[in-house]
This record gives sequence, structure tokens and C-alpha cells, in this order.
Amino acid sequence: MNRISPNNIEAERAVLGTIITDNAALGAVVEVIDASDFYSVVHSKVFSAILAMTDRNEPVDLVTLSNALRDQGRLEQIGGLAYLSELADNAGSPLIVSHYVRIVKEKSIDRAIIAAASKMMDGAYSSEKSTEEAVSEAQQTILSLSMSKGKRCIQTARDIAKQTFAMIEDRSKRGDALTGISTGLRKLDEITLGLQPGELFILAGRPGEGKTALAISIAHHAAKEGTPVFLHSLEMPALTLMVRMLSGATGIDSHQLRRGAVFGDAWGKLTRATEAMGAIPLFIDDGTDMTPAELRATARRVKADHEIGLLLVDYMQLMRANGRYETREREVAEISRTLKGIARELNIPVIGLSQLNRKVDDRANKAPQLSDLRESGAIEQDADVIAFIYKGEVQGTVKIHIAKDRNGPTGIIDARFDVTTQAFRDFNDDKQPPDWKRTDLE
Repeated sequence: MNRISPNNIEAERAVLGTIITDNAALGAVVEVIDASDFYSVVHSKVFSAILAMTDRNEPVDLVTLSNALRDQGRLEQIGGLAYLSELADNAGSPLIVSHYVRIVKEKSIDRAIIAAASKMMDGAYSSEKSTEEAVSEAQQTILSLSMSKGKRCIQTARDIAKQTFAMIEDRSKRGDALTGISTGLRKLDEITLGLQPGELFILAGRPGEGKTALAISIAHHAAKEGTPVFLHSLEMPALTLMVRMLSGATGIDSHQLRRGAVFGDAWGKLTRATEAMGAIPLFIDDGTDMTPAELRATARRVKADHEIGLLLVDYMQLMRANGRYETREREVAEISRTLKGIARELNIPVIGLSQLNRKVDDRANKAPQLSDLRESGAIEQDADVIAFIYKGEVQGTVKIHIAKDRNGPTGIIDARFDVTTQAFRDFNDDKQPPDWKRTDLE
């Protein structure tokens, strides 16, 4: 049985009629729908003509609109001046045009759902795609529909320039240089301006240099500031990660926490820290054998359920991509591309931890270089920011070297790191964390 696709022609006519009789209503309309949202091809053509006239700063009424359509050779196609007059007669109140617009948009989304379902069925029937590929495509389609705000992806340079100017003006008034998510380290934020949506941030270092501790510190700080964070750990169990976080929050030696050696006032600190930890939007997955496709699917689901604003993966080289790859380098390249794709698709910063090869250990100068990234040059290509962490000359310090920043400066900062509590702080911050005992790096 053939079914008519969801539509509401009367709502479409009311939207167009309202614009023709009151051009001021157009602003509320274009914020939600575009020409493709109209079911009627005639209505889509009329709306496109109205947008073109508006871009030329021309007023829209029956006379000017009919002339514009005539010049395009479309006036007779849409039913002539008589049909435009009909539309004007069906105009609604400008005060409730948003109601008509919402109806048009909802019907458009309903049609998109039907089209997506048909596409998913074709993918499931196809023998050319694996089940994992079909599931991944289906999830991406569903997420794109759920995140739809009715905005056009393609914008004019004029619109983008206006938005950019407004953004710069707003930041100038606020006097806040930070444009992304704070890392919790002031000097690092000054270089990066924070973790930026849609960007892949690679944090690399040799084993034992503190890269996981720094990632945990960033995740904890971001969640405390109200950003929902999803941390996927392929290296450490969730309980181990939480011991580190509680150690940093309380100043109690992490080794003592692992042993259960907590005495006196320390129990009060631990109780308060545990309660505070339970109140922040932090989500941890410590599942092993995660493939890039599975990570993408999980990130989409967590984004839909919890609106995560930051994803961390510890660490990249522990992932295994499906399929056969000629070299490990190509496999890691696929992992890197996936992390970058997640950042762009979900519009969130993604931090990927990476190992360095052993060439660093063989050099007199232990400062890492971009060529030291283990197993793949594609990581350097895909990353927007690459930061290396390594021991500083002063005991109890580390250096964080921003070796690549696609949209900003590079540089090296010093930070203090207490291995007993896994706590980081700015190098020139004289405020000691509680129970600070050791400052030597292991």
C-alpha cells in the first residue's frame, strides 16, 4: 500500500503567506527551516525566490515576488500571480509564525526519518557491508537527525563574517581569553585558549612520564567546571583511575589509598572527595578490545544520552581496528582518523593519548619530537594540537611542549607534578596541595 509522505500543506502556505505580508517574519523562519524542508516543490521554489530577494535587500510583496519568479522563468510553474495571491490570503499572524514553522520542520524530519530507515534497510540487506559498518552508518544517521536544529550547513561568507565579528566583540567585552574548555593549568590554557570543539588534541609521552595523570587531571577539572566528560580507558581499570582522582582531590598518597591505609582526619577528606566526585558529570568506560567503530558508536550514544563535551581515549596504540591492514602504521592511521572524525561529528574536543617510540631514550636530549610519535605519521597529520609531556630539569616538575597547534602558537610550559597524589599545578603557583610530601618523579 502506497503511503503519502508526512506533510502539512496548510502550514507551508501559512508560512509563505505570512512572509509575503510581513517581511519581518522571515527572520524567525530562516532560523529553523530552509527550502528543502517544504514538501511542496512549488512552495520550495517560492521560498528560494524570497531568500534570494532578501539577500539582494529587496522588499518582498506580491508584485516584487511575481517579477522575481518571472525573471527566473518560474512564475507559471508555481501557478502564477493567482497562486501567490492565494498564499497571501492564507497568511497567519506574525506572532504565531513560529508555530507554523515548527509544523513544517517536524514533517520534514518525519520524512527524513522514513528516508533514513529505508537507507538503513538497504544497508542491512547489502552483502557488501559488514554488520559493524551497517550499524555504524545507522547510528550516525539517527544521531544526525536527533541533533538537527534546522540550520543550514552551507552559509554565505557575509553571514559567517557577521557571526565571527559578534563572537570577537562578545569575547572582547567579557575580557575572557579562554575560548574552549579549561585544562586546569593556566599556562597551558594561555597557549591553547582551552580545548576547542571539533579538534583532536594528542597528548604523547613515554611510559611513566605522566600523560595519563595529566589526562585524568584535565578530565576531572573539566567535569568539576560543569562539562560532561567521557573517559575511555583501555589501559587502566575504572577503580584504578578513581583512586588516582581521589588521591589528587584529597592529597592522600595514592599508594596508601590502594592499600586502604587511611587514618584519622584523612577519612573525612576522603568522604568529602567521594561525595564531590559523585556529583560531577564524568563517565568512564574501561572496556578493552575497543575498535574505532565501536568507540564511535559508544561516543554517539553517550553524546545523545548525556551531552558530553569532552572525550578522552587512553591510549590510542591499545586500540585494534577491524579488518586486515598491511602495516600497523596504517591501522593506527585509521584509529587517528576515527578520533578526528568523532571530534568533528560530535563537535567536541577529543584528547587521544599516544605512546612515543624508544628513539627518545637513545638521544642525549630527551625532549620528544614529532617524528617520535609511535607507529604512525598520520597522527601528526590528523591532530590539531600535539603536546608532549616529559620530565623537567627541576625535580617534581614536568615540561609540556605544544609541538603543533594548527590554529595557534607552540611553546613549552613547566608544571609541577606530585607522583604520590598524581596532582598537577602551575609551576609558579605557591599554593601547595594538602599533604604534599614528595616532589620527585618516579
